[in-house]
Amino acid sequence: MNHELLEEARQLAIQLKELKAREMEVRKTIAYELGLDLDLGTHTFELFGFKVKLKLGVSHSFDQEELRDLMERNLLTDEELDLIRTKYDLKLADYKKAGNTETLDDAIIVKPSAPTLEITLGE
Repeated sequence: MNHELLEEARQLAIQLKELKAREMEVRKTIAYELGLDLDLGTHTFELFGFKVKLKLGVSHSFDQEELRDLMERNLLTDEELDLIRTKYDLKLADYKKAGNTETLDDAIIVKPSAPTLEITLGE
């Protein structure tokens, strides 16, 4: 293994984290300055030779505790329940400890994940 390659990977990871944070700061500043009085939606600008597309929106999510309470008390209509998207995730640690999972095993997909790498300077 090449020492320079490890050092480059470590430095790039640091720079990427810093760049992502800085890009978000700059994006929010630009959006704030351009979008002070704008409605939600897409807005285009031509500034200093740049074409800028600003999308202003809102996100929606559930208060998980409140939703769980509503569901446990059966207060939601079928129509409301149809509006809730459910994503099933495997609790891998519990799965590994479980006994008979033959039926569930048919629904599990195993595939390689992207490698993770963390490189720090040794002490």
